[in-house]
Amino acid sequence: MSKRIFVSFPAFFTFSGATIDGVVKQISEGGLIFCCGKRLRMNSRGVIKLSTLDNEPDVSFGGVVIYELLGGKRKEIMWKYGMRFVDMDGAGAEALSRIFRYAALRETYRSKTRPEGGEIA
Repeated sequence: MSKRIFVSFPAFFTFSGATIDGVVKQISEGGLIFCCGKRLRMNSRGVIKLSTLDNEPDVSFGGVVIYELLGGKRKEIMWKYGMRFVDMDGAGAEALSRIFRYAALRETYRSKTRPEGGEIA
């Protein structure tokens, strides 16, 4: 089982000619959780583009929707989608490794300065 890291990265999911904006809330070596206000079809396959680090280029991964959860409040419905990475190449694996190093460093820093933890932004 891979370690999930809690993050808050702005993201876009592009599939079948449509682009949906949202936020990545969790990421692991196998996939991520993408949150948005739109309903997506199960097994939708596309490209997820993340804005992760300051002064770093955006990172793109191939992904497929494998599950959905409904969240939020009545006026602000939020869909959460589990996405599995697909078609990962060497550049994608290196980008994912950089994200994990950054997130692990932030997690260590936050645990020392904020005992209650929180999201990594």
